[in-house]
Amino acid sequence: MQAGFDHATGEIIVSLDGDLQNDPRDIPRLLNMLEEGYELVCGWRKDRKDKTLTRIIPSKIANWLIAKITGVPIHDNGCSLKAYRGSMIRKVRLYSDMHRFIPAITTLEGSRITEIVVNHRAREHGISKYGISRIWKVLFDIITIKMLIHFHYRPILWFSLLASIFFVLGLGLGILTILHILHGDRSIVYPASSFLCFYLFGSLVTWGFLAEFFIRIEKSKL
Repeated sequence: MQAGFDHATGEIIVSLDGDLQNDPRDIPRLLNMLEEGYELVCGWRKDRKDKTLTRIIPSKIANWLIAKITGVPIHDNGCSLKAYRGSMIRKVRLYSDMHRFIPAITTLEGSRITEIVVNHRAREHGISKYGISRIWKVLFDIITIKMLIHFHYRPILWFSLLASIFFVLGLGLGILTILHILHGDRSIVYPASSFLCFYLFGSLVTWGFLAEFFIRIEKSKL
C-alpha cells in the first residue's frame, strides 16, 4: 500500500482489497463524502461475509481496542476500501502491518475522518492471510500507535510511564529481599530480578531523553 501511495499522482486516491470482496461500486459514495470536506473516508463492512469465529469476532475485538486506545471511533480499521486526499495520505509513512491503523495515524496530520457502510462479498478465491494467530502482533502494533498518537511530541512521558512500572517492581523485589534477609530466611531472595528491573528502568528513561532530544532537533529544522 505504501508503494501504491508513493506512485499515485492523483488528488484523490482510493484503495481496495485484491481478493474481490470489496465492491468497486461503492467508490462513488466514498468520493461524495470526500466532497463534504473529509480527508479520509473509510469503508465499514457492517454485514461482513467472513468466518465468524476466526475473522469477525477477532476483528470486532481488535477494532474496539483500537478505538478505545487511540480515541478514533472507526468500526472497521481493517477494511481496505478507503478514499484519501492525496495531499494527506502522502504525509503518512507505513511499515509492517500499519495499514490497519491509517485512520489513527492520519489524526497526527489533523485530518477529518468519517466512515460509511459498504458492501462486502464472500470470498471466492484464495485463502485469507489473517486470523487469530496475528492477535499478538496487533496488540503490539496498538501499543506503538498509542505512543505515536498521544506521545508523539513528548516521548519522555511515554518512556517514563513504562519505566515507572519497572521501578515499582524493582523496589518491591528489593524490599522483599531485605525483609527475607532480616528474618534470616535466605532461601527466597530476588536481587537479580530487582537489579534487572532497575536496569530496565534506567534504560527506558535514557531512551526517553534520547527520543526527546531527537524530537527537539526535528522541531528546530522546521
